[in-house]
Amino acid sequence: MCNKEMGIIKTLPIVITKIEKNLINFKCPICNEGKSWGSKSRAFYICKGDKGYIYCHNCHYKNSLMGFVYDLLPEEYGRYKREMDDLVIDSFLIEDREIDREFEIEYKTPSFQPIFDNREAVEYVERRKIDIDVYRKWYSDEKSVIIPLLNDRYEMFAYQHRFIVNHKLRYKTIMLNRNYKKLYNFYNKRYKSDDKVYICEGIFDSASIESIGLNSIAVLGASIPYEVLNITDNIVIILDSDKTGMKKMIELSKKYRDIKFIIMPNEDKKLDVNSYLIKYGKDRLREFIDKNEIDSYQLEIEYELIIN
Repeated sequence: MCNKEMGIIKTLPIVITKIEKNLINFKCPICNEGKSWGSKSRAFYICKGDKGYIYCHNCHYKNSLMGFVYDLLPEEYGRYKREMDDLVIDSFLIEDREIDREFEIEYKTPSFQPIFDNREAVEYVERRKIDIDVYRKWYSDEKSVIIPLLNDRYEMFAYQHRFIVNHKLRYKTIMLNRNYKKLYNFYNKRYKSDDKVYICEGIFDSASIESIGLNSIAVLGASIPYEVLNITDNIVIILDSDKTGMKKMIELSKKYRDIKFIIMPNEDKKLDVNSYLIKYGKDRLREFIDKNEIDSYQLEIEYELIIN
């Protein structure tokens, strides 16, 4: 494994200054070494056992090799990942993928390309007001935006299609590894215990919150796992404000009294987070989120007012 990883590192656009048996020394492209180090190289790939990792003694950046590739070259991640695994993504067998029960159809994996290669895909996410720093690491094919779900090594374990042309489906999620749950921004993020994290149902709602500079996890319409609710000490739930979403929040409020909630406004038709962003813009969404957190007791009162 280390020999293969060292071979990958040698192809990256970095300045390598030393190569030894289980070590590669290079200038850190994350912090550019900082002025205090002058011309010294403080970043290393270090192999221990059959696994290696990247570490910079200047900025203390630490990651797996593929995590480093994802941070350095997000548009090229898929190609490097295929080289690393000696496979093409298209070669996954259909029977090894999870087909959402809601859609009983035959589905073939499309070829992956950077989202910037597809003008219609870029225009679609721009219309949805998603920030470029959020969607620059997404992919596309001729029919859809493809959003990767990544594990803690920045490896894709699932992906979701958001169809942008006439199609009988709006979205479709494909699982490549059943050892993970369908969670966006959960495994691949490093949250501190006091970080505020907003939990949403859909990826575009979560991406909307990311687009205004806040942390967010999407559970892709499923129930919220225990580990998500305990990832930090500061969790805020924002589910759709329809009857199903409200019932889910009420159930959570009875089990987790320290969690906060936000109810999206009930206008002509209920708005989700992304719809609010599209209609009112980033500043108004940020203001709404900042001002409308409620605790579990307030949620129960609001729920009674809504259903009555």
